Amino acid sequence: MKVALVLLDETRYSGFDFADMGANFLRKTFQDMGEAIEFDKFEYIVDGELPDPLEYGLVYLTGSKKDSYEETPFNDKLIEFIRDACSQNVKILGICYGHQIIARSMGFKTAVNPLGWELGNHTVQLSEEDQRKLGVDFDEYTISMIHQDIVTGDSERFVGSTEKCGIQGITVENVLTFQGHPEFTSDLVLEMSKKKLQEAEIDREHFNDIVERSQLLEDGMDDNGNKRLREIVYKFVL
Repeated sequence: MKVALVLLDETRYSGFDFADMGANFLRKTFQDMGEAIEFDKFEYIVDGELPDPLEYGLVYLTGSKKDSYEETPFNDKLIEFIRDACSQNVKILGICYGHQIIARSMGFKTAVNPLGWELGNHTVQLSEEDQRKLGVDFDEYTISMIHQDIVTGDSERFVGSTEKCGIQGITVENVLTFQGHPEFTSDLVLEMSKKKLQEAEIDREHFNDIVERSQLLEDGMDDNGNKRLREIVYKFVL
């Protein structure tokens, strides 16, 4: 499969940007499937370039520090791109901000979460109906989180919930999203959270909770415990 990686943030950790991390996650997912995969990266955050969706079997939208609820040319252009890709039945996978901007393209609203930051590794609960939509037989998965904005509203398209965020994903025939980051590792989330602590965006008690949650990723992957997340994705792309 040929995948378009759309980079929506300039942040880099250990030399890797969010698109590189997404490619690593997808590469492992396709190894599980025994399928070949190739990538093209589009640095929309830098030069405004977006792919021709019809040239790809999957479009991957990364996370971003940008606010999805703002009315900006950056958001508006991306929303139109998503709508165009969906109208042509191209599969789209959205992560964090990517999840939120896809929701906006469907007419839903996003906002700052009144409950504050959701940081660290969290267990997402899946109802029986969520499991049916995703085609899985487990009722929870663990995923790394670093977000303050959320999708709002109510829809049969929404799946997954935590105490702080009742909409953890979207699933329809050609769209799959995660509010969390399946491509992140526990060490990376801890590094990001330390920065939040240093900048006084979270307090020490919140940070200590994040440290405890770093032990939660234990559902089967060699270095990041996200075997269940890979299963959700490969069932989507099949």
